[in-house]
Amino acid sequence: MQSVIEMRYSSRRVDRKSDSLRARRQRVSVADFELLKLIGKGAFGEVRLCRARAGGGVYAMKTMRKAQLVAQGKVAHVWAERCAMAEAAHVSPWLVQLHHAWCSAEHVYLVMDYVPGGDLMSLLMKRDVLSEPEVRFYGAEATLALEALHSLGFAHRDVKPDNLLLDRSGHIKLADLGLAKAVASKLRPRPGATSYDSDAQHAAAVAAAAAAAAAAAATASSSSSSSTTPSPV
Repeated sequence: MQSVIEMRYSSRRVDRKSDSLRARRQRVSVADFELLKLIGKGAFGEVRLCRARAGGGVYAMKTMRKAQLVAQGKVAHVWAERCAMAEAAHVSPWLVQLHHAWCSAEHVYLVMDYVPGGDLMSLLMKRDVLSEPEVRFYGAEATLALEALHSLGFAHRDVKPDNLLLDRSGHIKLADLGLAKAVASKLRPRPGATSYDSDAQHAAAVAAAAAAAAAAAATASSSSSSSTTPSPV
């Protein structure tokens, strides 16, 4: 089971020689964090506010029961969530960032950004009605957050106000990627899958999509021309 859910943090989008990334690659454990309080609970585990013993940074630690994930076929979902957040690291300000990920014998741990402003659902319940400028603001930021996720090759598939978090400045961060699905081959495969050249495959997918779009445009243009040609009298 350990080989199925290997959770060491990595990201090919940042300089692998940087001090910060070398620090992130170090194996960590729950003992490296001070658990402060429970801030959320779900079907597979819980989320706790925690403080790193080295550095004092405050994070959200998501703990999931490994046996339950395997029994209910949710391993792929956890892998997708981990990959999406790892790809977003240092790349997108619109997505919750992953800082550490690892497994113990019984649990899977994801240490992520702590976003202290609550979520959009809580704001809607508190305010009941938002002003038009606020609706435009949050709508625009939600669109940018989804665009950022799509650019990494993932579809969220669970977009709702509860999953739109607000940071200290009131800006949106897209969270809870447990149902995310990879829709483009921009990531390395999960352990146990057949290996492939992800960059080459992604380039091929982009080329195929462009060719399909061009063919569709040509077909539409041809149909439009035939429909507008006057009939002989």
